[in-house]
Amino acid sequence: MTTALGTVGEGRDNETYKAELITESGNTVTGYVKLSDRSYQLVSELAAAQLGRALGLPVPTPYLTIVDTALLEERFETGFAGHGLMYAFASRQAGNESYSLERLLNREVANAVSYLQDLEGGFDYSGAAAFDELIANDDRNLGNIVFTPANRRAWLIDHGRALTGELWPLFGLDDPTVSVTNHLADDAAKGWSEPGRREMEHRTQELCRDCAKVSLEELDRDGHYQRIDSAIDAADIIAFLRQRTFRTVELICSRLQLDQLHLPPPQTP
Repeated sequence: MTTALGTVGEGRDNETYKAELITESGNTVTGYVKLSDRSYQLVSELAAAQLGRALGLPVPTPYLTIVDTALLEERFETGFAGHGLMYAFASRQAGNESYSLERLLNREVANAVSYLQDLEGGFDYSGAAAFDELIANDDRNLGNIVFTPANRRAWLIDHGRALTGELWPLFGLDDPTVSVTNHLADDAAKGWSEPGRREMEHRTQELCRDCAKVSLEELDRDGHYQRIDSAIDAADIIAFLRQRTFRTVELICSRLQLDQLHLPPPQTP
């Protein structure tokens, strides 16, 4: 269950609130709760976060939570009035103090890429671009990369438009080669030298190798996708991601206008 602390903002697809999250073990953590009447977006959020964390990427801890919309109505103007109890996607706050890079860079830094690279431990720009290609995420921007000053880290958030975004409800997850907008890779294609773009190709290959070792069936072993929407079959998501793993390098190379190096394909365990 959740207790809303305040409105974060309205996206084009949902409402987001900062909230106290009560975990199954009874602990309370601060995080962000996203409500949407598009169940596939909640599943996309959860699936992408599960996979990102399994790959060791900086993605905050995800949760499936229940929101009592009657409590929201008492304090906020909400488009979900009268919906009763709703499943929602939630993620743990990355840090006590955090800023979207969009907000931070508008105030302090002109060059986003160089600033990201100067963060503690650097920022895996190529890894983030490869991840977006792998999960077919068409909505990466500076607003959904979050910076936490305490440890000078950047985090990847907001994956509601992963798994092909608007195309999922239209066509399903039946085409692992589908091309969606990948802002990070497309920006690299425009401004990076060939060695930099080759580095992104190699990082993509590495990420795909790691993904091939992940037991995708275990990511949602608690059956949260079905709780969100019984019409969504986890097997379809698993099949898409598994096939996508073997096509992502090719797709990235096409974006980067590179001839694909003849590297060995990822190996399944």
